Amino acid sequence: MEKACTKCGDIKPLDRFSFDKRTRDGRQSWCRECVRASIAAYRATPRGRKACREASHRHEAKPSTKKRRQAYRRSPKAKAAAADYVARNRDKRAAKNAVNSAVARGDMPPAKDCACADRDDSCFGPVEYHHDSYLESDWLVVRPLCRSHHQRWHVNNVAKRSATPTLSRQSHEQTPADTRKRSRSQAK
Repeated sequence: MEKACTKCGDIKPLDRFSFDKRTRDGRQSWCRECVRASIAAYRATPRGRKACREASHRHEAKPSTKKRRQAYRRSPKAKAAAADYVARNRDKRAAKNAVNSAVARGDMPPAKDCACADRDDSCFGPVEYHHDSYLESDWLVVRPLCRSHHQRWHVNNVAKRSATPTLSRQSHEQTPADTRKRSRSQAK
């Protein structure tokens, strides 16, 4: 069976329309693609972003959500995932600890006292320090970013990181023999 979408006008199979028990045929009048596009357009507006944030805060504040998260954190699966993260991200954790130590000593201001480096109308959330590099020499080279810009930076740069191989700290430390081998091969 087919139905015409009242938004785009296309005739589509019924399975392209979500359920709605209030209608005669039991389906919504807009197809799923039009509904998805409409929701995305609303969320792109300042009012839509604010509504999404408020809904997220309401969900996070629910006692059932908190209980479910606490139960997961105590589970062996969560503990194994945390141990795996620690093992894979030693440089990130060391850089974060170096910044926290510098803040505690008074060498750096707390992130909450800084303004977002990418300040605009879409700033939201607490300010966090962002590391562009996790090399030991760059541990204290950070930029303050609000949470929304920090997340956006990582979303936009994850494709670049996966396209270029990541270098570990050992690959940056070259012995004189490695340097000589490279210069000989480049001379040929």
